[in-house]
Amino acid sequence: WSYAETFSDYMKESEQEESGFGCYFNRTTIIHFIEIGSPCESAGLKRGDELIKINNKEATSESFWKAKTNDGVESIFTVIRDNKNIDIKITPSVYNYKVSKNYVFTSSSGKKVGYLIYNGFSALSSVEIDEAFTNFKNQNIDELILDLRYNGGGLVYMAQYLLDKIASFNFEGDVQYTINSKDIKNGKLVSTKEESVFKKHGNNNIDISRVFFLTSENTASASELVINSLKPYLDVKLIGSRTHGKPVGMTGRYISSNYLYWLIDLSMKNADGNGDYFSGLSVDCDVTDTVSLQRDDPKEDLLHEALYYIENEWCSNGRKLSDDFYTFVNFLDIDGDGILNSEDDDDDNDGVLDVNDSFPEDPSESIDTDNDGIGNNTDTDDDNDGVLDSEDFYPLDSNCSKQNQGDGSF
Repeated sequence: WSYAETFSDYMKESEQEESGFGCYFNRTTIIHFIEIGSPCESAGLKRGDELIKINNKEATSESFWKAKTNDGVESIFTVIRDNKNIDIKITPSVYNYKVSKNYVFTSSSGKKVGYLIYNGFSALSSVEIDEAFTNFKNQNIDELILDLRYNGGGLVYMAQYLLDKIASFNFEGDVQYTINSKDIKNGKLVSTKEESVFKKHGNNNIDISRVFFLTSENTASASELVINSLKPYLDVKLIGSRTHGKPVGMTGRYISSNYLYWLIDLSMKNADGNGDYFSGLSVDCDVTDTVSLQRDDPKEDLLHEALYYIENEWCSNGRKLSDDFYTFVNFLDIDGDGILNSEDDDDDNDGVLDVNDSFPEDPSESIDTDNDGIGNNTDTDDDNDGVLDSEDFYPLDSNCSKQNQGDGSF
C-alpha cells in the first residue's frame, strides 16, 4: 500500500487532472471504467465495449499506451458493441474529470431512491457531494445507494464530509470513527488517538435509516472507512463482492521538494471499536459485475440487486424486477438555461428539438444515420457500409459509396 510519487502527480490528482483517454480495462480488452469528463466519455465509448483495433491494427497494451501518450493526435478505436464493429474517433488530451454522478429513481410503488456514483475521495469532490445531496434532499428520497465499486479511497477528510451528509441529520455529535496513529517525535515513538464526529454542513443532510453500497475488490481505504463508520448507526447493506480490506491509512511526507512518500502510520475503527477488516468487508448479496450495462441503468447487475432488495427486503437470487419498475427522475439542466430537462424542448440548446435529436443531451451531436449510438460528427462511417466517410462519395447512403454509383442526392 505504501508508495512514493512526484509532487506534480500529487497536485494533478488533487485538482482532478489527468491525461490520455480516460478509459480503463480489467485484465481484458473490455472497458470496465470510464472517467467522467474524459476523452473516452466525450467520444462515445461505453462500459462493456471491447477494443479490438487501434488505427486499423490489432489493439495491444503497447499500441494503446503509444496512442494514449500521443496528446493531441487523433486515433481511431474499433470496438465491438452489440455484436457490431464500430469505429470511434478519439484524441488523447489533458483533461479535468469529475468523480461523481447522481440520479434519483422512482419505483412503481412510489419509492424514491437516490443513487450516487462516487469514484474517488478527491480534494475538490466536496462540491460534487453537495450537488448530489442537495438533489437528494430536494427530491425527498426514501433510500440511498452509493456506488463505490471502483473507489479505491483518497482523502480521509473527504470521507468525513460524505459521512456528515449521510448521517449527521440524526447523529450530529456522535463519533464517526477513531484514528490511531504513530509518529516519531524527539526520537521517541508517540501514539495518538483522535475522534471524528458527525457535523452538519449546510441544509442538505438527509434523513435516512438505511444505506446500500455497491462494492468490489477495488472498494478500499476511505470507501471502507465510510461503510464501517456507518454500521453502528444505520442499516448498512453491501451489494456486489467483498471489499479490498484496507483499514489503515497513510500520511504524506516530503522526500524533497519534488517527491512525497506515503507510509502506513494510522488505523481507523468505528464507534463500536471495529476496524480489523484486513480480509475485506463481506457482502449481503453476492453479485458479479458483468460490465454488460452502464452503471446508471436500473437493469445493471449491482444496481438492480440493490433496487430489488429495496422492494422485496431480500436478495434477488436471480429474480428480476420488470424493466419499467424503476424510472429515472430527471432533475438535470444540461444546458444551464434555468429550465429542467424534463420541461426543456431542447435540453442541450443546439437548436435541434429533443424529439428530432438523436443525442438530446450532447450539443455536439444530433444525427445518427446508422443508429449505432455514435453521432455523425464522431462516427467515421456514418452509414455503416464498411467504407470510411473520408473515402465514401455517399457517406449517408449505405447502398452507395463509389462516385456515380448513387443518384447524386447527397
